[in-house]
Amino acid sequence: MRKLSEVQIAEIRKLYATGRWSQPQLARLYKINVATIWAHLNKEKAAERQRRYREANHEKIAEQQKRYRKRYRANNHEKISERGRRYYANNRERILEYTRQYYANNHEAILERHKQYYNRNWLTIRDRERANRHRYLERAAMKTWLKAKAWMEANPEIMATCPL
Repeated sequence: MRKLSEVQIAEIRKLYATGRWSQPQLARLYKINVATIWAHLNKEKAAERQRRYREANHEKIAEQQKRYRKRYRANNHEKISERGRRYYANNRERILEYTRQYYANNHEAILERHKQYYNRNWLTIRDRERANRHRYLERAAMKTWLKAKAWMEANPEIMATCPL
């Protein structure tokens, strides 16, 4: 494709818009290929078509990009994980300092978010705490029983005198 100046391209567009000149005639006039004429005449149209397509199919394109990223992450999991570990190892101090500053600067807002979360989910949290307490008591009872059993096995002469 021969390089045309902006003035020549504007001239070609103007002549073609009159309807008196066809693309082959303009190609002969400027001594270039018809495909070059066509490309210059349709360059803006193509960009406009592409823009309209992106606007009309924004959700579809976003979904495709999401699927692509998901597939990329699935296929390159080790590489991504290694990159993340390397980044963290090389920038650990900077990351920790940033985190400290963020919490120092946003302490009140963070506490407020925690309060809001707790207020919204207090029933769920209470039930979880009860379940955890129940599990803790079960574990404590099991530990006590195991200790008692171990003591009984270690002291059979004392256990022989106990009526069970």
